[in-house]
Amino acid sequence: MPEFQECFLGEGNFDPFQVVYALMHSGFDGFIVSDIKGLMEAIVKLKTMENA
Repeated sequence: MPEFQECFLGEGNFDPFQVVYALMHSGFDGFIVSDIKGLMEAIVKLKTMENA
């Protein structure tokens, strides 16, 4: 990982939605602690897509 530099969601080294998606579909059964509202929105979006 390159040197840390704070930025807005979507401007960093990864897409939060893709990370949560990969974790959920890889058998991850832990928990995620985040103070970033966008990550929580990505989780809600994923759950909404799965229930459609």
